[in-house]
Amino acid sequence: MKLTTKALDAMTGFVISAAMKDLPLDNDAGALLGINTSFSDGSSDPNNSNRGFNNVPLNSNENYNNPETVNKECEVNKTGDYCFTNKTSKNLVVDVYYDAYAASTLTLGANQTQCFYNIAEGSKNYFVSEPRGMNASYNIVTRADGSSATPQTYSASGQINIERCKSKTFIVR
Repeated sequence: MKLTTKALDAMTGFVISAAMKDLPLDNDAGALLGINTSFSDGSSDPNNSNRGFNNVPLNSNENYNNPETVNKECEVNKTGDYCFTNKTSKNLVVDVYYDAYAASTLTLGANQTQCFYNIAEGSKNYFVSEPRGMNASYNIVTRADGSSATPQTYSASGQINIERCKSKTFIVR
């Protein structure tokens, strides 16, 4: 990334002084510009000829949070944080699946934000639904492995990308 500065005479437009500086496009600069500077292999090699083309754009419902809030061991542990904000008037349940079987759950009240901390980097599936009442009756489904489950109705679902040493918030509208 190149930074150019010029000092001009406001009356004549004459250039009094000028300077140009190459700045590294690191993760902090990428966060300010709204781009991911890491590559699919987790590296951020400044000499990579494809720099900028492997970046994944932010989802339109995502915002970066203050990077100072992330666990200081995130580089070693390869983790990041991910938050959900409920902008609806309903209570919601958010499930994030780390693999086919392991999940974490948050319950969000209206206009509430809660976070998952120290999540391993990479893509995760999320599902947003309304909470089930204690007295609700549902048909029980038997899975192929013989276990039973109650079918869910999701109001939103998709994938999120957990980035190393980053904190993001997804807004449910």
